[in-house]
Amino acid sequence: MMNLPAPSRQLPIRGFALLITLLLLPSFLHSQQQYNHWFFGRNAGLDFSSGNPVPLYGGAMTTEEGGASFSDPATGQLLLYTNGLVVWNRNHQQMPNGDRLRGNRNSVQSGLILPWPGDPSGKRYALFTTPAAASNQGDPNEALCLSVIDMSADNGLGDVVEKNTVVLPSSSEKLTAVRHCNGRDWWILAHSFGGDRFYAFRLSPKGIVDTVMTQIGGDHSPGGIKRPEGWMKSSPDGKKVAVVLWNAFQQVIGPSFVDLLDFDNRTGSFSNAIRLLNGNGYDYGACFSPNNSKLYISRAHDVPANTPRPFKDTLFQFDLSNPAPSAIINSRQVVGLADSLGSIVAGPDGKLYIAVLAANHLAVVNNPNAAGAGCGFAFNGPSLGTMESLWGLPNNVDSYGLPADSACLPPRAMFAPDRLEICAGECVNFIDRTSNNPTAWEWQFDGARINQSTEQNPRNICYDTPGSFQVRLIASKPIASDELGHDTTFQTITVAPRPNVSAGTDTTICAGQVVQLQGMGDGTLQWDASADLSCTDCPRPTASPRQTTTYRLKARNAAGCIATDSVTVFIKPAPTVTATPDATTICAGESVQLRATGGSSYRWTPGTGLSCTDCDAPVASPIATTQYIVTSSAPGTCDGVDTVLVTVVNTLAVDAGDPQSICLGDSVRLNATGAAATYSWQPAAGLSCTDCRNPMASPVATTTYRLTAQSAGSCQSVDTVTVAVNPAIVANAGEDTQICQGDAAQLRSDTAAAYQWTPATGLSCTDCQSPEARPTLTTTYFLRVTNAQGCSDSDQVTVAVDPSPRTARLRIGDYQVRAGAYLRVPIFLDDPLDAAQLDSLLLDVTFDDGMMALREEFFAGTLMEGWYAQVLERKPGRYRVLLTANPFTYASGTGTLMELGFLVYFRNTTRSCVRAQLALVGNSCTVIPDAVGCVTLDPICGANLRFIEVSAADYALLGNHPNPFNPTTEIGFSLGLDGPTRLDLFDAAGNLLQTLIDAPMPAGRYAVTWDGSGQPSGLYRYRLTSGHWSASGWMMMVK
Repeated sequence: MMNLPAPSRQLPIRGFALLITLLLLPSFLHSQQQYNHWFFGRNAGLDFSSGNPVPLYGGAMTTEEGGASFSDPATGQLLLYTNGLVVWNRNHQQMPNGDRLRGNRNSVQSGLILPWPGDPSGKRYALFTTPAAASNQGDPNEALCLSVIDMSADNGLGDVVEKNTVVLPSSSEKLTAVRHCNGRDWWILAHSFGGDRFYAFRLSPKGIVDTVMTQIGGDHSPGGIKRPEGWMKSSPDGKKVAVVLWNAFQQVIGPSFVDLLDFDNRTGSFSNAIRLLNGNGYDYGACFSPNNSKLYISRAHDVPANTPRPFKDTLFQFDLSNPAPSAIINSRQVVGLADSLGSIVAGPDGKLYIAVLAANHLAVVNNPNAAGAGCGFAFNGPSLGTMESLWGLPNNVDSYGLPADSACLPPRAMFAPDRLEICAGECVNFIDRTSNNPTAWEWQFDGARINQSTEQNPRNICYDTPGSFQVRLIASKPIASDELGHDTTFQTITVAPRPNVSAGTDTTICAGQVVQLQGMGDGTLQWDASADLSCTDCPRPTASPRQTTTYRLKARNAAGCIATDSVTVFIKPAPTVTATPDATTICAGESVQLRATGGSSYRWTPGTGLSCTDCDAPVASPIATTQYIVTSSAPGTCDGVDTVLVTVVNTLAVDAGDPQSICLGDSVRLNATGAAATYSWQPAAGLSCTDCRNPMASPVATTTYRLTAQSAGSCQSVDTVTVAVNPAIVANAGEDTQICQGDAAQLRSDTAAAYQWTPATGLSCTDCQSPEARPTLTTTYFLRVTNAQGCSDSDQVTVAVDPSPRTARLRIGDYQVRAGAYLRVPIFLDDPLDAAQLDSLLLDVTFDDGMMALREEFFAGTLMEGWYAQVLERKPGRYRVLLTANPFTYASGTGTLMELGFLVYFRNTTRSCVRAQLALVGNSCTVIPDAVGCVTLDPICGANLRFIEVSAADYALLGNHPNPFNPTTEIGFSLGLDGPTRLDLFDAAGNLLQTLIDAPMPAGRYAVTWDGSGQPSGLYRYRLTSGHWSASGWMMMVK
């Protein structure tokens, strides 16, 4: 039997933290290879070495429920496995002394295998076993027991060296472990047989050293009957524990239930129990997801007796992300339904595996960190080959790789002095830098005034003696109930000696005297800065104090240490002599009286210009500026001294400057010269100031200014200067104008003596009065004019250039009419003038007055309807009219501009053209070409009508000539009045051959030529009718 020692306290070695790190390193580097091999069920096994579970044959173990397996954490090689009764080695052989363990294969968690904490060989293992419900009815011998296995024994196959040491009498089947916060020890978690007591046993290198009991959660005695069955599991982070009470008789004595509790791996205590499930089924297995966010519970449903299988068991998922109890309870959801689900265990691959009763496979949760159906539950998980699963799986520890918490590790002593090298007499402050939260400090200061301290950060530790002194810090804290962790560290403080220094002995001098100081010492000497010393970096400077002064000398040696000494120079008292005035100014040749007070006798120097040198009030008449010194003595004292400065000013000469000339409205600065104390200008009109040296003058008329200057010694001088004011000139560049591109504008200026136009671009001249401007772009021209007196002024004018001339089309149609017809001729505007914004148009129409006579004009229905028409000219052959729009309206649109009515006559031509010109008033950049339309008279068959004269005295038929003729002849006639006229031609038989004229004709004389080429020789008659007048004649054609 193994003895369990009582808890005790001891000091661990300094390398304890390093040892823990080395012992834990394999579990971090090899991803928990200790659980690479699983043995369970009826000779079933799985091998996770390849990353995926594959069937593992050869296992010697059969267990209905509980069991445990363990592999080498570094290599993954199988070491041992157990069902709680027997321990087998990696060759599937029973270990020596490996039988008759006090577990039971019907216990849900019959075994738990852990490496022994702090074992330097790494070959020692702890095996915990629990009894089964059937054998445990409160018997103290049916207990949680501990056996010890030495894997170095039996040629490395292992031997049970201590067996069945009782840890908890009358324990339940529930058994799991959580890594202690120190990263080395284990908390073995168990539950009492019935009741509500949780136990946490700390397994340390010395064995079980702490026992923590917590009464919490549900009573594991439903109906007053104690029940040991059930499963207990911790989360990977060790902070949560789920406990399942499985009650086979819940229909008789009470329900099964599941509790979730918090666990503190520092103290071993449980807290905050939450009831997750209660009744309605047989809750069996529990397991957390790898990221601690989900909890899975397997449940066999409560069904009536004799209900044949299969019936569906349930896999529940709880979300632990929100720590509120209500949130966890309400997060429950069913993520799997299957038959005969048992234990749930996390695999090395991050998946959860679930035992399936009497099956050659396991169920699996592929993504246990995912919520709900995303967790990927599958009933047909990894195959077991020909072997068979029962209710249980290996009892693995999910918090195996939990790292140490600094709160549970021994301190790592470290400190930082603010200085390692000091001078004798100086002090050092020490700052504790120890890690892992120490709670006590023991300081040892060799060679210091105070050589010990228990403060965390001791200050003002002073050293008076030169030398090297060791500082030791022991930092400690309790890391367990039986252990005090501590660490020790050392550093050295070097104390350098201070140099020797002497500033000399104190001395006394009179004011104004000097004394040489007598400093000496080691290293570098330096006097404090003072204007009284001839040097500060030499040992023996000359001092010239004005009052009693203490001088400090500092010596610095090679170690940088400083020593100081001081010397005082005392000033003997002297009479306070006052000479007045302090300073004065006189003009050359003047005098001033000086006066000394405060002494008993006086001596003035120099004597030049003084009326006496040993009196108290001499009269000074120096010819040049002189400083006089007065000295007074009293018995037993030093001399008192004061000074007077007499400044002699030569005769003051001031010049008001040269005459100035300005234009009206301008200013000029007056430039006075000469060294004067005050200035006065008169008159004040137009001046910026009257008491300054150089005022600005702005007179409105020619003015002479008088300057009176006075020196500090009241020497005075007067001068004048005249400022002539010339008349101003006003520039006028004219009004802004606009031109078309390519056109020119005439610029004009008022008369001046000189002109300057800028810029020169587009100008015909720049220095003339009226240049012609022809810019290509809109340009502002600046004009500066100057009159004969040189006064100037400026103005500007802008010539805007329309860069895009526009073209509008005016159109008149061609017409063919008969003589005497009345013809209305429309004048069309084919392009709009809207952009030009025109309100005035000038229309000029010309035509042949020999053929056409203007009778009237029409505006109704045209573009000019509503415009005012002012006829400028109306005579034969010409019509001019000015068209003006109503206010605020402009020419717009296209179409008929207006119409003209003409009467068409027979005269001396048969064709007359009408020409129209349209001028745009106020806008010359729109180009409108002339419009021309022609009027042609209808032809007179076989005849050519010729107008001879405008009027005739009477009607007459003048006959034809020649007669006879071949083939043409000319018929002459005259009309006394305007009227309809007809000329018919007949053959000899009286048949009408042709009408030569049939049209209204004005009065006049005419001749008609007839061509008879198409007629035979013979007699022909012609008849002329005009109004009521008629006449006829005969003619003969001979061919």
